[in-house]
Amino acid sequence: MDQVSHEKEARNVKWRKPVISVLILSIAMAFYDIFFKGYWYGYIEGQGRPVGIGEVASGYFLVGMFVLVVNYLLTRKMGVE
Repeated sequence: MDQVSHEKEARNVKWRKPVISVLILSIAMAFYDIFFKGYWYGYIEGQGRPVGIGEVASGYFLVGMFVLVVNYLLTRKMGVE
């Protein structure tokens, strides 16, 4: 009986890491859009370059790298697999 309940609990926990990952990503994207996108575009335009696909993608890439690090640290600390 104990083995069955443990396996059932393990199946119920599998959704945690993807949900935590999506939550961290959505929060990071919101913060980037609200607080940092203007500074990033201002920096690019201040150099006399237009904001194009590469500049937009590089901003989101930096956010993605930040999310990967935060996600790894948070899920490792919580013990979520």
